[in-house]
Amino acid sequence: AQKKAAAGLSPASAATGEFSLYAFNASLLKLAGGAIGEADSRLLSGLPVYPGPRVVLSPLFRTTVGEALRRTSAASLVISSASSLVIDGDVTIEHLELDGALRVMAPIGTSVTIKHLVVRNAGYALRELSAGEIDSVETEEVLRLRGYCFDRKEERELVFTVPGAYIVDEH
Repeated sequence: AQKKAAAGLSPASAATGEFSLYAFNASLLKLAGGAIGEADSRLLSGLPVYPGPRVVLSPLFRTTVGEALRRTSAASLVISSASSLVIDGDVTIEHLELDGALRVMAPIGTSVTIKHLVVRNAGYALRELSAGEIDSVETEEVLRLRGYCFDRKEERELVFTVPGAYIVDEH
């Protein structure tokens, strides 16, 4: 991977794949008119990565690109570059300001409209694993393969477990 990066090619590593998925999802929100923080380059295990906002849009939220745009196109949406956003389910965003971490879970049979929500918290911190952590059998295998983890500092969770229609309005 480092040889590929040195040659100007994609390293095709776990980190570049993971951050590319986050960037794709963030670009959908930007395409819908959102103000999404830009990623700054940094080295991770000697490889250049662009760890901008970590945006996860589940298949229940984003069955198609058009569906993702429909759910966010009327939104006033601001996400900082250090943020983490996970949306799973039938969720429509009208106004969201995020500087930190937010997880919205809406199982099948549940619809959520985020009318107005501002979240500011410590979020997650990207941390490269030490050599000792990578060599330790106590460290999960997936983390040893990645070479990094996200330490949870603080996260706002909106989890809806009873089917129905919900409106989040903290205006």
